[in-house]
Amino acid sequence: MQGTPDLDEPNVSNSQQAWGKLISLNGGKFNSQDLYDEEITIGRLDTNKIVINESRLSGLHCKIKWDTANNLAQLQDLSTNGTFIGDQKIGKNNEIILKNGDEIYLLHKSKVPISDIIGFTLVIKQVKEVKVEVQLDEQQQKKIQMLEDMQEDMHCPICDDLIFQCVSLVPCLHNFCGACFSDWMAKSKTCPSCRKDVQSVNKNSMVNNVVERYLLMNPDKKRPAEEYKEMESKNKIKGDAIVFNSSEPVPIVQPVANVAPARGRGRPAATQQVPIVQQDIQKETHKLNHISDYSAEEDDGPVTKDCVTCIRPINGYQCQRKSVPHLNCGNCASKMPKFDLNEKRLVFRCQLCENYFCTLYNKNCQQLSKKNPNIRIERHAVPGNVDVQCFRQNQFELQAFLDYMKQKGLTTQDIFKYMLDNHISKGGFKFVEGKRTHKDPKRTIDMLILNDTPVCNQCFTLVWQQIVFRYRISIRDQMADKIKNRGQCWFGINCNTMTHNPQHAEKLDHICEQTKF
Repeated sequence: MQGTPDLDEPNVSNSQQAWGKLISLNGGKFNSQDLYDEEITIGRLDTNKIVINESRLSGLHCKIKWDTANNLAQLQDLSTNGTFIGDQKIGKNNEIILKNGDEIYLLHKSKVPISDIIGFTLVIKQVKEVKVEVQLDEQQQKKIQMLEDMQEDMHCPICDDLIFQCVSLVPCLHNFCGACFSDWMAKSKTCPSCRKDVQSVNKNSMVNNVVERYLLMNPDKKRPAEEYKEMESKNKIKGDAIVFNSSEPVPIVQPVANVAPARGRGRPAATQQVPIVQQDIQKETHKLNHISDYSAEEDDGPVTKDCVTCIRPINGYQCQRKSVPHLNCGNCASKMPKFDLNEKRLVFRCQLCENYFCTLYNKNCQQLSKKNPNIRIERHAVPGNVDVQCFRQNQFELQAFLDYMKQKGLTTQDIFKYMLDNHISKGGFKFVEGKRTHKDPKRTIDMLILNDTPVCNQCFTLVWQQIVFRYRISIRDQMADKIKNRGQCWFGINCNTMTHNPQHAEKLDHICEQTKF
């Protein structure tokens, strides 16, 4: 950013603390800026706190105000062409309250090439801590605490959500959504949690009542109404118990006390049993005695058999009875604790596919390389060659880029390092999936990628393609005259014609986003 103070040597006293920071979304062209003053003007004129020499900006484009007493930031639009929060135009002389993480654009991001974007992410460093004390009588507090403690036990291990139309399996007494287990039993007659053979399936009214009470107190935990409707139609267990093997005597079980666990903990619910075969009375009575003597303090055993940290401690951590919920590793499919994402010793979740992986501590998982994560973007190994998919099968653009690399003596590692140093590390690189970059996007993503952003190997392939694409945009002016002087195709990288019409691919520049829809 021209005319702005160097971030390492701000024009303020060392004792003054920045209340926030504007992180540039185009780090190759504009610097990030620490915010110290209570009023910060931005525009072309040299009298502004932040000066940006761009002809499309107003002399005094906008103003950021900081309310120290209330820890509030406000943005006032003073421009002719507009100031934007995301895609929303503020309007001249209008003011809005800014939130931590808001993206501020001084020109609409869809109206300018990516290389010319003038945008910043606001990071508020001083967040005032507000403590709200809720006074509840002791009995009400205990009820709420009980329901919160039971939340994990009310989860279905198949869909990883609160149980709906609960069913219990006999003899293991694990609980699942009726719809989830209906789909499961079409493929298998074993329990999804403990893999024991299932003799019968029963509705569990007790759990349903507890879930209903919990949702009354936590309505935000409800699923969408259409999802409930779909699950109800899938549930095949609505009447009497379903018996899978009638040749063996099966006790009819009606759970009445505790809630059976999700996640395959193997902890049975307290039950009242009515045996239908005389020779089973003694055996079932022994089971009942064992269950009624159950103590939470006595249960320090593994949560689920195929979870490594349930069997032995790793990096100082071992699953306990009250541990976090379990889910399946996105690489080896074995069970793993659903760690808090701050537990960086053990947890890895890809920011793009949002899958969790146990690779950090499970050596068996590390041997499966298909999705083996490398934690940080900067630690990934890049391909030795540039693939044509980086330019969506446009052979002309690929060859022009390979000629440039050969002329400059560049390798793919050189490109990766340049993008890390000049764009990614400065907050100037985003992974984008949308209509401007994809013909038929399956999802919409506009995600800031930094050096330490965790991405699995499979998703890094997509990130790498965009790294090459953005690098090619950044060096447009360095390309040969016949390449850089072409007009841009309206459909950009999404153009259908460029892949089968060599003349069209050569005539127009397709290393750009789609601007006509």
